[in-house]
Amino acid sequence: MATQGAVTHGTAAPGTFEFLIDVGDPIADGYRLTVGYPDPDSPTGTGSHTAVAALDPADAALRAQLAMLPTMVLASAARSRLAVSPMEQAARTVGDHLFRALTGGETLGELARLRRRALAAGADVRIALRIRPPELAALPWEFLFDAREDRREFLGRACMVTRSSGDLRTVPPLAVTGPLRVLAMAATPGDQAALDVERERAYLEEALAPMRAAGLLELTWVPATKQALLAETQRRHWHIVHYIGHGDFDAATGAGRLAFAAEDGAGTDWVTARQLATILGAHPTLRLVVLNACQSSAGSAEDGQAGLAAALVHAGLAAVVAMQFPITDDAAPVFGREFYGALAAGEPVDRCVRAGRAAITLANDASLEWGTPVLHLRSSDGLLFTVPGTAEHAAGETIRTRVVEPWHTADPPTDAEPWRPDPEPEPRPEPRQPADQPLGVDRALLQQIGMDLLEATDKVLGRHYSAELVADLERIVAGYVGLLGPDHPSTVSAQKTLLTAQTKLAGSRPSETPPTPPSPAPAPAAEDTAEDSEDHWRSKTTRRGAGERPSRAPRSSKAVVATPSAEFTIGADIVCLTFSSRLLGVGDGEGFAHIVENGRDVRTFANGPQRPVRQVVISPTEQNVVCLLGYGDRPDRLRFWTAAGVPMSQDGVIASHFAFHPRQMFVAGSGGHDLSLRRYEAPFSPVMPYRGLVEIGDVAVSPDGRYVAAIGDHRILVWSAFNGEVAVSFPAPEARLELGIQFSPDSGSLFASHTRSGLIRCDLATERSTPCALPALADQRPVWSLAPSGLAVGTPFYGDAGAASFWDVAWPDIDLGRLPDEVCPTVRPAFDPTGKHLAVALPDRRTVRIYALEH
Repeated sequence: MATQGAVTHGTAAPGTFEFLIDVGDPIADGYRLTVGYPDPDSPTGTGSHTAVAALDPADAALRAQLAMLPTMVLASAARSRLAVSPMEQAARTVGDHLFRALTGGETLGELARLRRRALAAGADVRIALRIRPPELAALPWEFLFDAREDRREFLGRACMVTRSSGDLRTVPPLAVTGPLRVLAMAATPGDQAALDVERERAYLEEALAPMRAAGLLELTWVPATKQALLAETQRRHWHIVHYIGHGDFDAATGAGRLAFAAEDGAGTDWVTARQLATILGAHPTLRLVVLNACQSSAGSAEDGQAGLAAALVHAGLAAVVAMQFPITDDAAPVFGREFYGALAAGEPVDRCVRAGRAAITLANDASLEWGTPVLHLRSSDGLLFTVPGTAEHAAGETIRTRVVEPWHTADPPTDAEPWRPDPEPEPRPEPRQPADQPLGVDRALLQQIGMDLLEATDKVLGRHYSAELVADLERIVAGYVGLLGPDHPSTVSAQKTLLTAQTKLAGSRPSETPPTPPSPAPAPAAEDTAEDSEDHWRSKTTRRGAGERPSRAPRSSKAVVATPSAEFTIGADIVCLTFSSRLLGVGDGEGFAHIVENGRDVRTFANGPQRPVRQVVISPTEQNVVCLLGYGDRPDRLRFWTAAGVPMSQDGVIASHFAFHPRQMFVAGSGGHDLSLRRYEAPFSPVMPYRGLVEIGDVAVSPDGRYVAAIGDHRILVWSAFNGEVAVSFPAPEARLELGIQFSPDSGSLFASHTRSGLIRCDLATERSTPCALPALADQRPVWSLAPSGLAVGTPFYGDAGAASFWDVAWPDIDLGRLPDEVCPTVRPAFDPTGKHLAVALPDRRTVRIYALEH
């Protein structure tokens, strides 16, 4: 994977080998440790192993050493004639303790081998630390020290050390067509100790002068006040924010903060980590924040997002450079000058940090302040910005690896952008301002107009036309034009709704297409399905009114054509069916799970006699299989397998339901003796509970990975996937637990079984539930399944055989035909991910038939 620099104007540079160290949950004698690295001898090109990090952050001796370290680092700025000063010896002691905790077992040998290969290839080594427990994230990992006789070196100087606090979604590089825009602030409140901000400002301007002269960068200085920061981030798009001033970690509130100047300049107006993350995290083009302030990287042992840098990274920033200790006026400008000089030369941001650290060492060999800057990174390769047409100026190649979970022995997932949890600190965070929405728009007014449009659209859909409705829509359109302009999609959509209401109110015959002069010819029947497919998954806020929808062909031409394409038989009653991209999973009543490819039973997993496999789930990468055993009212076990048939657990995990995350190998399942909903990152390690339901009927994870949903206790709850906060709640007194729930492909809606209406759609944006089943199946308790296109199939839940009907959940009043054969009404059909194939169990319950669908 070619890696470009922070700005792609530099020349080519050697590649980078990444050594990933993932420190996980506490276990006996320490913390779970997973290490990943490139391995040319491995079939997959990557190697990994697990170990234990023998580290106790509560150890009295370690705590005493850590308490002294900031003072020692600051004191080291005074020049010394000793080869190893007492200050450096203290740092070595702490670093050696941390190094030995991380490099036990195979780790030290693999790191040594990787460094030898990198040396032979003329490449750099990046040690990527993924520190999950907050009590460990606060430790000074940049001072990792190898005390062996042949080394005696700080890894923070010999290698590039980066940090992340968990599985955060990689932030892609931003394509920049004009100059990079840097917003700089220097805070000098009158009640704070004086800083030499002018020297640092001069150094920063000096480092950026060549780029400014070439028209590649704009540097703008604004007063360091809350009002100025808010105004500038609302009016313009910025790429980098640089802050110079005081910072600290307030022990009383347990949060980091920056000292901004009050409006009168005489006092301090503190900005907390959460406030700063709220403002900067919502800025769509911002990729880098540099906090040249003391303790701006410090964190809390209780809350991993309490520190300034951690809060910004969790809010969505690609990279944050911050200080974990106080830093002197000598070191700060030296670091900033070399950092921005490397950035201007086109280096990746991790190399820029290394350059700044080296500059501090060159300026004062005795100083330990090179370890004060910390890089928090969410970019996979340090690339923050790209300039179109300069892809040939690659700054190197990063050879990376992904952590392979202990129970996942097959190839790692191959998605280009690894999934990371979204950083929302609130249950329902305000969405980031879209890139096509002008900065400075009154968002409260825009939201109110949107709510008015929602009410008006409901009236149009319900055919409640009136002069007041038209007047309201005219006001809504005028509001959108004033705020967003006449060509914005929201304006155009509102205009179409207005046109529909005007046409209907005028008494003209309802038209299937908006009356635009000249009137277009009706769309051919063969093209009409493709024309209206985009409406399937729109919420009520954006779904087009009846007058806006393309013309529909006669009902007969819309019928689904189902042609049998494959059939096979197993030796026991079929209990469940599951489709993935290439494989079909079948669970039977005698404890066997069958993986079928191209109509052949290619693998069979024996889970235990007389223990029916109620559910088979194939991982998104098709490398793992999970089988659920037991009956619905008697939750039993989850069994983990590789797709090759290798068992990854013996007794399994107590659970009644589960679901894979779309990109990462974890399971969200209801389990444990209390039947609570939990997240698992390995078979026997529950990570976090989702609270609020006692009786769980089914579980689903949204395709975008943001939400976990469950049905039970006469309601449906939707949680944020990684902080466990309830995002939406739907009352569901008539919900049927046994047939479960399913998200729409855009993650905006949730579908659930309903006793009376058959199927309901729960819109996450409006928090409304509406029936969406074929009327003929209402009150029939149908067994149903849903395709990504919005096509649904269902059969009444009774008898030995039944007819399966098709309909579109966006148009539930239209019958799209039936399957040509009767099916078993107690086995849920399964669509493949494309929606072009459907698997069903026939009435004998031992035959699976696959249909090719045309619709």
